[in-house]
Amino acid sequence: MKTQAYLLILTCLFAGVLSAKTSNYYAVKFLDKEHNLYTIDKPLDFLSEKALSRREKQGLEVTAIDLPITTGYLYQVKLRGAKVIYTSKWLNTAIITCPETIRSELEKLYFVKEIIYVGKGSNHDIVITEKKKKRRIPKRDIHAFYGKGQNQIDMLNGGYIHNKGKRGRGITIAVLDGGFWRTDDLKVLRGVQKSSARFANRDIVNRDRDVFESSAHGTEVLSVMAANLPGVMVGTAPDADYICLKTEDVRGEFWLDEYTWVVGLEFADSVGVDLIVSSLGYTTFNDSSMDYTYDDLQKNNSISTRAANIAFDKGMIIICSAGNEGENDWKYVSCPADGKGVLAVGAVNNLGERALFASLSYQIGGVMKPDVNALGTNVTVASVIGKNLTKETSGSSYSAPIIAGLVASLWSAFPEFSNQTILDAVKLSTQKSGNDFRLPDFEYAYKILLLEKLY
Repeated sequence: MKTQAYLLILTCLFAGVLSAKTSNYYAVKFLDKEHNLYTIDKPLDFLSEKALSRREKQGLEVTAIDLPITTGYLYQVKLRGAKVIYTSKWLNTAIITCPETIRSELEKLYFVKEIIYVGKGSNHDIVITEKKKKRRIPKRDIHAFYGKGQNQIDMLNGGYIHNKGKRGRGITIAVLDGGFWRTDDLKVLRGVQKSSARFANRDIVNRDRDVFESSAHGTEVLSVMAANLPGVMVGTAPDADYICLKTEDVRGEFWLDEYTWVVGLEFADSVGVDLIVSSLGYTTFNDSSMDYTYDDLQKNNSISTRAANIAFDKGMIIICSAGNEGENDWKYVSCPADGKGVLAVGAVNNLGERALFASLSYQIGGVMKPDVNALGTNVTVASVIGKNLTKETSGSSYSAPIIAGLVASLWSAFPEFSNQTILDAVKLSTQKSGNDFRLPDFEYAYKILLLEKLY
């Protein structure tokens, strides 16, 4: 990565100083990117070589949407007393904190389109959400190569790709979640600890690099793909490189959380990530005025969905859990799983039937979501508590990384193909199983791409 681009990326991410007290946050949406210091004919000033390589390989051009927000606009906002906390180049938006009087001043600026309230921030004490209780793990045959993760791979015929020697090498995966407690010291995640991409780990919420805190959810999601301890647990893409991005404040739910998700997504793009995995979903919020509707799903209106669709257009594969809304009032997929550029993953049980908690199927823009499914009940993940190396848990949060790791392994076998071609093969492979719940067959997907390559 060029030094100039690297410094710019960090500047955009960590543009302000967060107050330790609760503050109101606002999104300042700008009209344009006029008078910009950066130009699309010099992309190395704001994107890494790896990010540009991904675009070039897929025939994608750098466009104005890739340009950072006009520096002069941000300067004028700061000059009037607002603190710029985050910026999103794709949405051309800055997240700020300021008193109401300053907000009124900013609304008068000719380059400001609108300013909206997006939530409250708070102090950032570490919160561990995992309950410290022992869990007995049923005895199984641990002599098989995949260990206790065998079934979740076998259901999708994922071992076929691994037996070809393709386990995600050369693919960089970013996990966007609420925290990665103990990822840095768990035995089953030694490969992640040595990953060449670990330099890019970021806590977007607190604007530092300490991601091994707050929640074990991200650790569990990551382990489904990255675990590499034969005989105990081997994940779906053990040879991939991983970046941990903490984008979620686990203490509340506001539009602000979606904006930090977008910031993480843009950072991942800028450093050249190939595949995004996110088991976060947005439907209703602490402030009910921010709640989404089914019409928002149909129009891909949400903050996170709009950004996810842009990320797909930049050559990345975006894989999100469809959510656990089947028994809740919402019922259907959450955002950004509704995105036309997002592979939405639902949850099934061991019989291949929809898990009771899983979000119901819903047609969005002529496409049925979720797009595919994977095991979501009694999924084996890394254990962060007690002496056991693994445990079982349930949720579509874990279906998504099962699919994501196998997609990464598939892409590592055919790196010359575009994100769209890879996903088309995965979706088409669901027809082979004859299962109403669309379980991909990764042997079939591999053979589809092999024929595509030959002919």
